[in-house]
Amino acid sequence: MARSTSVSLSAFLFLIVSARALATQPAGAGAPKSAASLMPPTVVEGPNGVPILKLNPTQQQAVDAFLHFHPGFNLASYQTLGLNESDAKSGYQGWLQIVREQEATPQYPFAAWGDFNSDGLLDFALPFFSNRQVNKWGWREWLLVVFEGRQSGSYSTVVAGRDTFGLCFDGMLFHPKRRQLEYWCKSAGGAFKWNGSRYVHQPLKGD
Repeated sequence: MARSTSVSLSAFLFLIVSARALATQPAGAGAPKSAASLMPPTVVEGPNGVPILKLNPTQQQAVDAFLHFHPGFNLASYQTLGLNESDAKSGYQGWLQIVREQEATPQYPFAAWGDFNSDGLLDFALPFFSNRQVNKWGWREWLLVVFEGRQSGSYSTVVAGRDTFGLCFDGMLFHPKRRQLEYWCKSAGGAFKWNGSRYVHQPLKGD
């Protein structure tokens, strides 16, 4: 009987210690590590008043890997497109107005995110342009790239569209009703969307 009582007491003390350990565990410590990497990017205000896109480390790693295998391309931004501070500010305000007119959620002029392929995981899209000019007018090759979220918390890369136009990218958005990503340069626009098995691309068209 004494041995049985000793075992029961030991089990009771073990439960108390375990409960205290769980109570003092940091919030979120039990969450999957993949959850943080599948959170949306953030946008912060830059030193010159122009918003800046911030990717989390896993997202940035996926972008860096893509650029490593596509060394002739640049991630589009106000800086890489050569816009000065004044033009960047006015460009941002112009993009913001168009997004609101389209009844879409403002995210970032050179990025969009959401569940593009309806698998329940976050995806994000970015535009890239080539260093090399493709014609006498100075046009570049553009790649519309989707980084698809995985259950593991990593991202797989899909070139959803290829286009050719000048160094002009006024913005992009993910339209909630049309379920497509749209991008534009002045009065010309293009789009790409998931059709259930792949991304279908409509190249830039317009004036």
